[in-house]
Amino acid sequence: MRIRIAVVVVLLVALLVLPPVFGKVAESRVTAHIESLREKQLDITIDEYERGWFSSRARITLKPSQLHPSAALLADVLDPLTVAVDIRHGPVSLADGFFLGMFETYARPVDDSPVVDFVVEAQTTLDGSVNFAVEIMPLRHDFADGRVNLSGARASGTIERRRVDARGELASLEIASPTGAVSMIGVRASTDTERHSGRVAPGTLSVEVDRIAFERFENSSQAFDATGVRFASRSSVDRALNRLHGRAVFAFEQARTGNGATITDARYEMSLRNVDVAALEAYYDLVADGAPAEPSMDVVAPIVQRLVASSPSFAIDTVRFHVDGQPFEASLHVDVDSSVPPSGGAVDLNDPEYWRSILKGRAGLSAAKPLVEQLAAAGIKVQLLAAQEDGASMPTDSLDALAEAQVGLVLGMLSAQGMIEDTGSLYRTTLSFENGRITVNGQPLPF
Repeated sequence: MRIRIAVVVVLLVALLVLPPVFGKVAESRVTAHIESLREKQLDITIDEYERGWFSSRARITLKPSQLHPSAALLADVLDPLTVAVDIRHGPVSLADGFFLGMFETYARPVDDSPVVDFVVEAQTTLDGSVNFAVEIMPLRHDFADGRVNLSGARASGTIERRRVDARGELASLEIASPTGAVSMIGVRASTDTERHSGRVAPGTLSVEVDRIAFERFENSSQAFDATGVRFASRSSVDRALNRLHGRAVFAFEQARTGNGATITDARYEMSLRNVDVAALEAYYDLVADGAPAEPSMDVVAPIVQRLVASSPSFAIDTVRFHVDGQPFEASLHVDVDSSVPPSGGAVDLNDPEYWRSILKGRAGLSAAKPLVEQLAAAGIKVQLLAAQEDGASMPTDSLDALAEAQVGLVLGMLSAQGMIEDTGSLYRTTLSFENGRITVNGQPLPF
């Protein structure tokens, strides 16, 4: 009986003593999160924070920094935006159903009719994990140079130390400007990643879009309308956390272009192996710090040398699609052999011979003959237009006829030289590169 009484007393004391402790933890978490958002070029201030015994309240105002690349657009949406945050301290909360944990958080804009209306609910458990749910309400907003229509969006997931497991969806989104418009219907996304270092977070990512369309008002030939769009990636690191491996797939069922072509059954697969994580981190840091368009070799060389030292490989496993029913398929594989010593004793990244000695690869391409002939004619037509003198012009029919006449000559010459193989319905070619030598369809090139 005494044990039961002691347990009850301990529980009652915990219920009375722990709430302000968890309230202090909640305040420090909110402050730290705001600091991280400031690093992402958002101007955020805590207007007030009232920490009580069993609950806390805060008001936070945010607006985009002038340094943010989308400052003009975000300024129209966050003008500024004040958010009310209610925090219910643990270890037990009954305000919105039973909850056992550190604290619950509920956030929503203060204004009755904000440009973007949303609700954020989060629960921080006793082990520090965060379960969250976000809902963005439907909106239609007209700004100076266009409009945004959003049917609403939802996202939920769990943040557990370095791991993020989340998913989200939106029914439709339309963004229009004076130059064009883009729209998406049926968007679903999910991710499950675990950050092992500063910027590298291996795991899985998938995005599905039922339909995506792009239209450029000034040039209808640049329109694009695709259905059944899918992207998926998976990456991992070795046990020592030194090497990254990954694979990605992009595909869509059908797409129509502004010039009337129909592309079907498109699929792109690529993979990476043995990528040095530290070198990748250094590259991300270089980009994040606002590297110049052409950074100095002193900065780039250590990153490239470390990447090469891990003997990475890169592959475009397949690029496959049909254009108006005509098939096209290609692949590319590149390996780096870091065991080959440089000829001069020291590594010189500007020396072509160095790259010829460490790189080896192979590529293949096959395509329907009508498709190849059509692409070749378009390329020759571009060259003919570029070769015309200023002020001179050739009638379109004459230009098309001249380009088509040259196609037969060019393809015939390449076939006679063994550069392409005529299989009857397809043109096919294979290329390999090793020890500084290039061969096409088994024939070495003279350079």
